[in-house]
Amino acid sequence: MYFASSLNTLKMSTPSEIGERIRMSRARQRFSQQEVADLAQIAPAQFYRYEAGRTKPRPAMADRLAEALGVSTQWLLTGDGPMERDPNDDTGLRDESNFHVITVEFTPNEAKEFRRHARARGMTPEQLMKLAMYQQFEKYSQLNADENPPSAPEPPEQE
Repeated sequence: MYFASSLNTLKMSTPSEIGERIRMSRARQRFSQQEVADLAQIAPAQFYRYEAGRTKPRPAMADRLAEALGVSTQWLLTGDGPMERDPNDDTGLRDESNFHVITVEFTPNEAKEFRRHARARGMTPEQLMKLAMYQQFEKYSQLNADENPPSAPEPPEQE
């Protein structure tokens, strides 16, 4: 289910209804399927399956598609609300607590192993994921700082 920022659970449309809205939005923008797939950073074959109504995009993918098409995620998924995407709105990837949502998919064995690691540390899987993401962010920030160290101040010119 997709959760809107208003905390109301919305009824998601069928894949064919979502596909029709994708097709209509793409035609309105005069984009090719390849162009939208490139903008949404997905394989053209997968985009075709969404547009043809064969599969339904997950909320995070729907947000990428909506952004590429310039429409609101809520409208794309449900047909409700304004069609136009507010350029300042990034709520499509936020949960009811106003945190950005990141989807991580595990195989059943990976999920079992992740839960085991979390329990061994006295944490929930969600807490362990947040910790892992924080550590990766810190590592990335440090690598970025190492690659771009602040430059030393220029010595004053002698007269």
